[in-house]
Amino acid sequence: MEMVIRPASAGDAGPIAYAAYLAGQGHCQASTYDLMVPGRPGPTAGRIYLIKRLVEAETVCWLHYSHYYVAEVDGRVAASVGAFRAIDSGNVAFVAALRETGWTDEEIARMSVDVRIYTRVEPPVPRDAWMIENAAVLPPFRRMGLMTALLETVIDEGRASGQKRALLACHMGNDAALRLYQRAGFEITGQLTDLEFEAVFGCPGMWQMTRDL
Repeated sequence: MEMVIRPASAGDAGPIAYAAYLAGQGHCQASTYDLMVPGRPGPTAGRIYLIKRLVEAETVCWLHYSHYYVAEVDGRVAASVGAFRAIDSGNVAFVAALRETGWTDEEIARMSVDVRIYTRVEPPVPRDAWMIENAAVLPPFRRMGLMTALLETVIDEGRASGQKRALLACHMGNDAALRLYQRAGFEITGQLTDLEFEAVFGCPGMWQMTRDL
């Protein structure tokens, strides 16, 4: 097995979109992206296509490929993770990317209401944080150490760019992900729960995890 860790390119938008869906799901029965994109739940072709359009859009939002690293196995993208400054995580650029890729104002308004189920358990974001998002390994490539290598890479990038602490969110009860992040030096520093979130996701809420850089 030949593994390569590298910055993502626009050509990686499809695998990044699929990995983002899986990251938004974790061990739960639904994904954050099921709230964002209407239709039957799951990583459907239509939903992944709409996420892919945001990843490869000209507008640089928090989903843009330029914020991502990928792990290749024998030339195939097998995992990805996003990392960016907290000040780059705002919704202004995200809404602009939605409009660029064909979303109407009515669709954007609907989505902003639907995702409140998630935002109620989304940890607060300190403005000086190095954000790690959408970390996932595609199913055929799990238990190969790919995410450990990706996390080491983005932690080093954050440190080199002068960031002082890294932050990520983890679904409560996702013990496999928790152990992975703890091995990478993260600690649980908070949690938020919500009854409606639990009804939709089958999970009480989210852990906030941080580590010094």
